[in-house]
Amino acid sequence: MKKFLKIPIFLLSIYLIIVVMNVMSSPKAKLGAVDGQLASCPDSPNCVSSQAPENDSQHFIEALSFSVSEERVKEGVLSIIKETRGMKLESSKSAYFHVVCTTLIMRFKDDLEILIDNEAKLVHFRSASRVGHSDFGTNRKRVDRFKAQLKAFVESTQD
Repeated sequence: MKKFLKIPIFLLSIYLIIVVMNVMSSPKAKLGAVDGQLASCPDSPNCVSSQAPENDSQHFIEALSFSVSEERVKEGVLSIIKETRGMKLESSKSAYFHVVCTTLIMRFKDDLEILIDNEAKLVHFRSASRVGHSDFGTNRKRVDRFKAQLKAFVESTQD
């Protein structure tokens, strides 16, 4: 085989392996809210949660406070999911949303969970990669972006 063909074939092989791993991936943790709590993050750095201990700088991310109705927050959550490329609502129940986020180039699937705590007036988030160890900050950036969009939505539609 000619030398110039070996590199593209090798790169294509690596890409196909990654795609197959992605397609076959499933969530690492049991997802869902139990007694108002999302699953804990694993030890790996590819997960963030607003319910992680505050002194866990690797995993902790601030929840979003709100002063509008829970329905308005839900409306914002659903609107952002619908308008954001690569996000698909997998399931929702009451004040809980499970969203599968697919990255643009490598097609990695990550799980984004959103839990609205109407009593505390907080929106909690958990975002975790299904494969790999590090995510180069992708989950933190995703939650920060989502929080900014949701904050803008609820501020523009005050009750």
